[in-house]
Amino acid sequence: MRVFRPNRSLASEGFRFALTGFSSYLLYVLLFYILSRRIGFDEYASLVATYMSAAVLYFVASKYFTFSSRDRDSIPVEILRFILLLCLTTLVNWASFYCARAGFQLDVFIALFIGIVISSALSFIVMRTWVFASR
Repeated sequence: MRVFRPNRSLASEGFRFALTGFSSYLLYVLLFYILSRRIGFDEYASLVATYMSAAVLYFVASKYFTFSSRDRDSIPVEILRFILLLCLTTLVNWASFYCARAGFQLDVFIALFIGIVISSALSFIVMRTWVFASR
């Protein structure tokens, strides 16, 4: 008798979420570098622009790749939920970024990574259980 049975759906979604997140992170860092280092925008203005750009990719990839096998609510409902989640994770991301930069004086890209890791963990849980939850 097996006491623990791995949830293949959770593992599969977790793997796809990681791929989606990694792709979004690469876009995030690349755009941040271009805007803040090459063009010369303020770090925080660059953070807003890159976070929003990555969020669009993140929603589309999450809906059609990560959580694609679920019978879900309508797109407008999912978009509204995603926007609410994005607001929450944005606050978490910015707070993490600010604490890492101002409080601990870490390198900007380390601060970006810390913010992404914390907000991603929150995002996966909420996306799986609410935004793209099965009916």
